[in-house]
Amino acid sequence: MEKSGSTRRKALRSLGLGGLLLLGGCSGEQASSGETEETNEAEMENETNDTENNRTQNVDSDRVEISGIPVHRNQYDLVELPFEGWPQYGEERILPPYCEYPNAAAVDEEIPDLQMNTVTLMEVEDDEGHHPLRTTRTMMRLIHCYRESDGDERYLEKADSISAALVDIATEQDGALYFPYTFDWSSPGGEQPLYSPWFGGMSQGTALTAYAHLYEVTGSEHYRELADRVFQSFTNVRRTTGEDDIWTTVVTETPTELSDEEMGYFWIEEYPTEPPNHVLNGFVVGLFGLYDYWLHVGGQKSADVLQAALTTVEDHIDDFREPGEISWYALSRGYRGNVHYHSTHINQLELLYDLSGHERFLEAAETFREDHAYKEYRPDRR
Repeated sequence: MEKSGSTRRKALRSLGLGGLLLLGGCSGEQASSGETEETNEAEMENETNDTENNRTQNVDSDRVEISGIPVHRNQYDLVELPFEGWPQYGEERILPPYCEYPNAAAVDEEIPDLQMNTVTLMEVEDDEGHHPLRTTRTMMRLIHCYRESDGDERYLEKADSISAALVDIATEQDGALYFPYTFDWSSPGGEQPLYSPWFGGMSQGTALTAYAHLYEVTGSEHYRELADRVFQSFTNVRRTTGEDDIWTTVVTETPTELSDEEMGYFWIEEYPTEPPNHVLNGFVVGLFGLYDYWLHVGGQKSADVLQAALTTVEDHIDDFREPGEISWYALSRGYRGNVHYHSTHINQLELLYDLSGHERFLEAAETFREDHAYKEYRPDRR
């Protein structure tokens, strides 16, 4: 049986995604009845020009600089997907969106502001701490419930409460906000332990999505500013991973060699370790955050960083492949992965095709599917 997400995406593709207009947008006050038609027409023209300027993509270069570091950047005709096609929701859009918290009156009491998790680092005793991936995905779910409830403000009030608690524990560096994991963990294979507090590109991506979505539904400059500061964490890129400060993105010449002065590839690291291990699933989730920021905020810089991330996946996807077997979880080869992550890779590659319109991602998804059949994964509904 074909998974529902794949069926939905094929239906969207049949409509011609490149011609679809973005559904919705930033909310704001309507023009008063006293305004002239000429004023309205001028405002509409200005808005159109602003949107076109925000979506402009440099078609003359195969490189871009991020924080002064040159990185590879292929050209993609980025697609402004309607809400039904937005990639980042729950388990990477494997399920169609639904409201997980139907009782709006209970969300304030039943949902904690910060999601905690109990984990074990190798042989260390169980430890409990904040899990920013879960916290930011809770925000995303509340925003969807707000949409589905035709604007029940209690969902946004709870999302705002979570946001305030999240910002309160955040670390600021070089203008960026980073949200901590406050428990010890180990990267794939267990050779590279991470000690609290640590920060990851995957959860920075879900945070970027959460704030981009909050900005989209409210039009609030407060959420726009927070989205900008999270986006800054992606552009605070490093050439080396031995520094003591916080980093979640790095530039390498090859999957195993860090860049010095030459142009390299832009990587989003779910687990910021030395050396970087390049987890595919975490990278793509971070990329989805860049897409949501580009979609709802726009600007050439956001398009450049998003295209640099897409380029890294396109140029290295074969490195994750194991012909006739499940794909590798990470290029460090410390952990092979499993059927769930292999299926997640297939699903994510299809989503990358949707948002970029680039056939290479769809071809890679089909190759992975031929190597090992997709196994539908459905997380339990809360």
